[in-house]
Amino acid sequence: MAEPKKSKLKTVGLFFWDPQSKKCMGRTGMSWLKLVAFYIALYVILAAVWSSFFLLFQQTISDRYPKWRLEESLIGTNPGLGFRPQNPPEKIDSALISYRLGPKSDYQHWIDDLSNYFELSKRRNASHKEDCSSERDMDAYCPFDSSIIPPECTAAQNFSFSIGKPCILIKLNRIYGWKPVPYEKRPPNYPKDAPFSPNAIQITCDGQNDFDKEHVGPREYHPLIIDTKYYPFYNQPGYQSPFVMVQFKEPKYNTLIYVECKAWAKNIVHDRINRRGSTSFELFIEKPNDHQP
Repeated sequence: MAEPKKSKLKTVGLFFWDPQSKKCMGRTGMSWLKLVAFYIALYVILAAVWSSFFLLFQQTISDRYPKWRLEESLIGTNPGLGFRPQNPPEKIDSALISYRLGPKSDYQHWIDDLSNYFELSKRRNASHKEDCSSERDMDAYCPFDSSIIPPECTAAQNFSFSIGKPCILIKLNRIYGWKPVPYEKRPPNYPKDAPFSPNAIQITCDGQNDFDKEHVGPREYHPLIIDTKYYPFYNQPGYQSPFVMVQFKEPKYNTLIYVECKAWAKNIVHDRINRRGSTSFELFIEKPNDHQP
């Protein structure tokens, strides 16, 4: 029974090295040398071709300036809106801002998210090339001063989440080279209860439907406008988008409210489905034993 086993081992050994033909795994030393040389040459050529195309591609793009801009780009010329605070990563697809008041309050995440955004804006504004003139070069920008935000919409007072009057940050998404064309007078479909100032971008928030409009309550805007001096955006180092803090003064507690916010300018079109010129979120404030009418 041992002999077959020896012959198999011998066969395997001869495959790896045959002393008679001086072959290793069926190839002579010269054959192996040619094979290795071939693959070295092949991969060197492939690396050279790939590097050449990569360097050529790098010449056509810039880390700072997009090749396709405004009408030529997929983004286009109609900015969307963004809001803060955002949900944690595990709920990134949700637009629900929900928290509880009272002894078992759970609004700390929302405060932390807004605080982090404010801190980021301060760090960016600490080193910038400031110029608010209309003739500034492309490396300079007009900084947004977050100190104009009143205390009730700052971290010092928990952005008023703790008193059930939350402040939500609304900002325009960036589009390279986009310049707003503001209204000189109130447009026909502008919300009647919202403040209006000519020659500036306006932000308004309201309930999406009649039920939501009934329960969203009055809103205050800080600041009232977004000045056109903050535009255009040219990806300047340290640039920070201007924003408006919208405070919901008396939202209906224990009620899910669908909120829609819009930016207003002549060259901003509103499209709820594609989220052009607007953004939406849900607001739910739980207050135990609340007897709010």
